[in-house]
Amino acid sequence: MNVKTNANKPLYVVDKNFAKNELVVGYDDDPLLYKKEATVSAVNWVGQTPKFPLKCEVRIRHRQELQACNVEQKNNNIIIHFIKKQRAITPGQFAVFYFNSICLGGGTII
Repeated sequence: MNVKTNANKPLYVVDKNFAKNELVVGYDDDPLLYKKEATVSAVNWVGQTPKFPLKCEVRIRHRQELQACNVEQKNNNIIIHFIKKQRAITPGQFAVFYFNSICLGGGTII
């Protein structure tokens, strides 16, 4: 009998519940790995700060294709609303914003 198990599949942290001090784990295809939104702090803009809301593109991984998004400013942070859900958005990664292939600036995902 050939029984397929997940015993050898790696687990990933897919969410954090700070109120309960828990890490939520799942497999590489877990829907919780995919997010439509990310918050960015400590943004450094090249030149002038753009006007918000802003339609632009963003890259959250080295060599990743640019991803369409809408960006808004909330307090001192930038909120990215991705057009397509993004996998494994991780605090500490950088988000770099582009408009017509011109770099607008970037900051740290929190």
